[in-house]
Amino acid sequence: MSNTSEPLPPVTPADLEDELWRVDFSEKLRLLVNRLAGDYKQIGHHPAFVATVYPAAMREILTHILLVLEHRDFDDADDPHSRWLRFAVQVLGVGEPPLEDDAEEAVAQWVADAVAAFSRKHGFLDKFKAFWAEEGSS
Repeated sequence: MSNTSEPLPPVTPADLEDELWRVDFSEKLRLLVNRLAGDYKQIGHHPAFVATVYPAAMREILTHILLVLEHRDFDDADDPHSRWLRFAVQVLGVGEPPLEDDAEEAVAQWVADAVAAFSRKHGFLDKFKAFWAEEGSS
């Protein structure tokens, strides 16, 4: 992995009762997909899933790093939390994360800016609209 890229966590099947997906922070960061929903690999690559879940997962991950873990360092190349923040700063161009003593609103705005830049970079809205138009015509 390069120093400036942070892929979304691997998609992994799990028993989630009636939830379709969940971000798992317990060990290594993972994006869990309910094994009862079908082929988790296909679900994880489906345009509707990608366009809706990936931005939400990124929002949850960045919020967890900043507000729960209170992690702000984005220079530590060996730290996975720093790599997520560096991805937002260097690849998405959202500027440095708010300081620890900044208001929660500042963190929420920074995360929202990062998710918007991530969604724009990957064209999630256009991908979803194309999928929706195709589904509506069938």
